[in-house]
Amino acid sequence: MGIHGSYIKHRTTVSHLGHKVYPGLLSRWEITKPNHVWATDTSRPSHVAKGFVTVACPTDIFSRMIRSSVLSNTLKESFCIDDS
Repeated sequence: MGIHGSYIKHRTTVSHLGHKVYPGLLSRWEITKPNHVWATDTSRPSHVAKGFVTVACPTDIFSRMIRSSVLSNTLKESFCIDDS
């Protein structure tokens, strides 16, 4: 019937055949328990009233649980590191 959604479809990954494909770094490890391997991701939500914020979320790879989150209004890496 030609019916389509009214949202914009974003392409976040554009693959090129000439680019080298690297293997996943965790594929050689067997992750068998919580707190064995952690990863982190940062994001910048686009709808913030004034300026921007960056959020970092460390995640336990085994359980896929977000262990904490940190907000910052800068792009400095120091907000991700807590020595206390």
